[in-house]
Amino acid sequence: MQIIGLSDNLCCTNIDIRRRPIKFAALTMTISLQCPACDTAVTLSSLSEGGTECPSCKSRVGRTVDLDAVDVSGSLRKLVTGPMASSMNILPISLDGDTLTLVTVFPLPPQFLEQLRFIFNRRIELVFAESGNLTSAIGRILPDEREPNVEV
Repeated sequence: MQIIGLSDNLCCTNIDIRRRPIKFAALTMTISLQCPACDTAVTLSSLSEGGTECPSCKSRVGRTVDLDAVDVSGSLRKLVTGPMASSMNILPISLDGDTLTLVTVFPLPPQFLEQLRFIFNRRIELVFAESGNLTSAIGRILPDEREPNVEV
């Protein structure tokens, strides 16, 4: 290593890579999610459209969804009001038997899955979307249904 410049608080170096190659460490992030089917903690490298298979029960964990392609039926709109969806950051997208699929954002608040199970009294499957996309989809699909204050 050769010092090629020196000032008060600055030292620039020139590294001869022919003698000793520079090694860069790759930054990796892991995400840990609770599998909604079996409650196993699943470690993911990223959220993706296909998700990651749970090692215990083989269900998909960490899936993402395109909210522009989502169509929420009338029966699903009755499950969640606009204010509830906005405050909890959730949007119901399907109900298959006893399993309710909700879109939410990552990271999840502590005990979030348990709260949802208690509120809806159903099995819950979570899929993920970006916060801004979810907020606009909730406003578009589940408008605030509170009645306006009308003075007589």
